[in-house]
Amino acid sequence: ANGSLYYRSRRGYNYDAAYTSLSHSWSTGPTQALSFKAVGLEVVGWKRWVFRPMLGDLKSVRAAWGDGGGAGGEFGAVVEARGDTIEAEVWTPEGTSGDIELGCEDVFVDGRRLDGVIEGGKMKVRGEKCRVSC
Repeated sequence: ANGSLYYRSRRGYNYDAAYTSLSHSWSTGPTQALSFKAVGLEVVGWKRWVFRPMLGDLKSVRAAWGDGGGAGGEFGAVVEARGDTIEAEVWTPEGTSGDIELGCEDVFVDGRRLDGVIEGGKMKVRGEKCRVSC
């Protein structure tokens, strides 16, 4: 690569830049940062996850992905911030468990105060009196 947009143009591409992929950078840092840091849902061990959104100045984020069979299903979250409240819908595969870490005074999962490790499945998370932005 020589840094130009046409860096592969003479190698069988007939000097046509349409064949040069400019999206490879999105498959590394930005995608990972948005999925695992902003949305905050990350697989941290075999069948273990943590939900720790870091919204910064964002008001709403969402991400979902399949795990390729390791933990047996789909992970995802939709997170919204309103004032000092964070509301999220989180889904993780059955048979997994994880931690919810919010910078909030009060955290509720499916309407009940958070108390320890959460089992996998679909859940509604609400944090009140939160420190939302960085």
